[in-house]
Amino acid sequence: MESPNHTSLDSSVFVLMGIPGLEQFHLWLSLPVCLLGTATVVGNITILAVIATEPALHKPMYLFLCMLSTVDLAASFSTVPKLLAILWCGAGRISASACLAQMFFIHAFCMMESTVLLAMAFDRYVAICHPLRYTTILTDTIIARIGVVAMVRGSILMLPCPFLIQHLSFCQSHVIPHTYCEHMAVVKLACGDTRPNRVYGLTAALLVIGVDLFCIGLFYSLIARAVLRLSSHEARSKALGTCGSHACVILISYTPALFSFFTHRFGHHVPLHIHILLANVYLLFPPALNPMVYGEALHWPMYYFLAFLPLTDASGCTTVFPNILCIFWLSMESDVLMLMALCRFVTICYSLCYSSLVAQIVKNLPAIVFPTAKATSFNTLVVECSQTCCEHMSLATLSCGNIKNNAIYDLIVTMVTGGLDIFCIFMSYTILIHVVGNLSSADARHKDFSTCISYIRAVVITYVPAFFTHHFGEHSILHHIHILIAKLYLLLPPTLNPIVY
Repeated sequence: MESPNHTSLDSSVFVLMGIPGLEQFHLWLSLPVCLLGTATVVGNITILAVIATEPALHKPMYLFLCMLSTVDLAASFSTVPKLLAILWCGAGRISASACLAQMFFIHAFCMMESTVLLAMAFDRYVAICHPLRYTTILTDTIIARIGVVAMVRGSILMLPCPFLIQHLSFCQSHVIPHTYCEHMAVVKLACGDTRPNRVYGLTAALLVIGVDLFCIGLFYSLIARAVLRLSSHEARSKALGTCGSHACVILISYTPALFSFFTHRFGHHVPLHIHILLANVYLLFPPALNPMVYGEALHWPMYYFLAFLPLTDASGCTTVFPNILCIFWLSMESDVLMLMALCRFVTICYSLCYSSLVAQIVKNLPAIVFPTAKATSFNTLVVECSQTCCEHMSLATLSCGNIKNNAIYDLIVTMVTGGLDIFCIFMSYTILIHVVGNLSSADARHKDFSTCISYIRAVVITYVPAFFTHHFGEHSILHHIHILIAKLYLLLPPTLNPIVY
């Protein structure tokens, strides 16, 4: 961690401390940050791609969802790179101009997101309370204007912020006890009169969070009143069901935002590290969780699996932790490939039950994948080796004692993950080929087989180099060849999977 020497710092340079009091855990805290950042990019880009390529989704609700995903991506790119640099390398130094730019973009994008959430509440209000006028009220022109208003509103409200900060004098500390340049965190460092900044911050927050929450509450009150007047219980459930995703996103977005806002002004007894952690929750969790919450509205389970696959690929490639996490991610990827095979099997062989069966798999996907990966990722060997990463058997072969237990463990893990998953994949495709082969139409057979081609390529790319391992060929195969193939196993699938799919 950089030493925050208050006296030697130039006046145009600030230092972001990260999370005060938890510096020794920065490396481990970077793991969830990396996961959430990856989930944000993968999830939101998937939603944008799906909606852009599917004409049936070119409706107001999904266009607002595109706006939300775009804002989430922009907010994430404004925060996550610098945050990871602080947690990984202690690179907290940031110039005053860069700090002001980050402050402007972070707060502006948060205001834009609040405006989009308000627009989505209005969309639900019109859809439920005025369904016959829905298409005439929310035309493409109106939606475009709402998007422009969201962008202009966030930019104008944040425009005074950098100028007000520039007029402050920082005659003492330039060390910001935060992970990013948050407005009030910077203002508290100033030694002059900060009353205009505090009034401005309070006014901007009330104009955004206060007004938007009031309007959202008003829209949902009108929706609740209209729904309760419906005579059919099924109609009431259906109407409220269309609002469930939006209500979840509002809770995810506004709860930590309000906590951070009130803690700066009234929560002097809240520990600083708790405040900083929740301020990061406010920026990291909504962009990562919004695609998962709204993904259900797309009704395409295959995209859930496709989102999990690059998530495991990216995490496996970027992890800087020891062997245990490498095995964890590789086990997860194997499980996801198996579930994707099951999805193809259900799609073709049990098409009438597809929605109900796959919905249950998607709902329980984290519960299926994570425990399996955890259960197969425990070993206790921690030594140095000449490999390019901490690979289990490379570490075990350095031991002077008996490594029989390690070899047995490694073989069992391989069989439980790779062996079992490949067997299930093979059985699924055997039955699938049998069903498709019995179809009378050649066009139907060709169509069903074509939906599986990309998946089969991904399986081959992943498993072929994976089984080229230590157990049987290490004495006859040149060591550098073995290492190169092991690198192919870790690097090629994450690179080629997006191209294949």
